[in-house]
Amino acid sequence: MKRSVRRPGLALYLVLHHPGDTSDSRWKNVWVGESGIAAITTKPSIAREALDEGRVFIHRCAYGSEPAKVVCEARVVKADAVDATMWLVHFETIRLVDAPPPRPAEQGLSSYSDEAP
Repeated sequence: MKRSVRRPGLALYLVLHHPGDTSDSRWKNVWVGESGIAAITTKPSIAREALDEGRVFIHRCAYGSEPAKVVCEARVVKADAVDATMWLVHFETIRLVDAPPPRPAEQGLSSYSDEAP
């Protein structure tokens, strides 16, 4: 998965699959309903970036008839290495957002920076 370069002063967005998307993916998400997030697995670089930022916005991808949207703002609680290629990041949902994403998610995009919703 690729990610965009983070620009100072902008919010960090993590791009996640919809909880209804059961496609076989290496990256797993633990959702709280369809809008809150409890944990994700991700690449070490994205886990570190999320830890450094402290707060992130969750860009949930479109699935079926559900459009893509920013579902919540979350605080990073902790992140631990699972192995050399994967980390487990734990979150606390701060607030539900329910807003259109600032941009479409490109194929393979794991994170990006943009204005906060």
